[in-house]
Amino acid sequence: MVDKHSRPARETRLSYNRMSRFYDVLAGSSERRLIRKGIEKLGVKAGEKVLDVGCGTGTGLLILAELAGNKCNVSGIDVSEGMLEKASRKLSRKGLTDRVELIQGDATHLPYSDSTFNALFMSFFLELLSESRIPLQLAECRRVLKRKGRLCVVGMSKETRVNLMSKLYRSAHKHFPRYVDCRPIELEKWIGEAGFQVTGTEPVNMWGLTVKIITGTR
Repeated sequence: MVDKHSRPARETRLSYNRMSRFYDVLAGSSERRLIRKGIEKLGVKAGEKVLDVGCGTGTGLLILAELAGNKCNVSGIDVSEGMLEKASRKLSRKGLTDRVELIQGDATHLPYSDSTFNALFMSFFLELLSESRIPLQLAECRRVLKRKGRLCVVGMSKETRVNLMSKLYRSAHKHFPRYVDCRPIELEKWIGEAGFQVTGTEPVNMWGLTVKIITGTR
């Protein structure tokens, strides 16, 4: 059976390279407040190592670097060099490049040793992956987190009630999947099945769609 949400990694990379030029204009302001809320729930402490998976244009990296201070080591990984270039420029303008390491790579094969990070953050990323890749990606997250390490995932929930906006969004996802490629998923189910203990769930509204901020531990 073909996974209808699957597409080659190269196509994903090229798509986000194209979108990197205007991504913040389309999604930046609406996503930023939810990303900040999730990072605050992660509760990063001085001296901890933190990973932002699918860091995109660096919105979460900026918040992490500012909140955690110069005694925290922050890493970000994304498949798109275009998105990473935008993130690098943002960090440079804020004078935060010395606090953040950027790596281009595949999140289902994280280039880090076991038990490297104290905390891990993901926003609007897990729901981009095919159903066959979600368990692989979460297994990698669990592998690189230290024992009792913390996780926070911000993503679109399948529990979104049916309204005009949800119908429009689903239609856009169906007809323009290259640009509206997130789709609501059962976040808690996937995170729990990956072996994380879910410690908190908060539903929030974005454009009439339900987004969940989920925290957990390894």
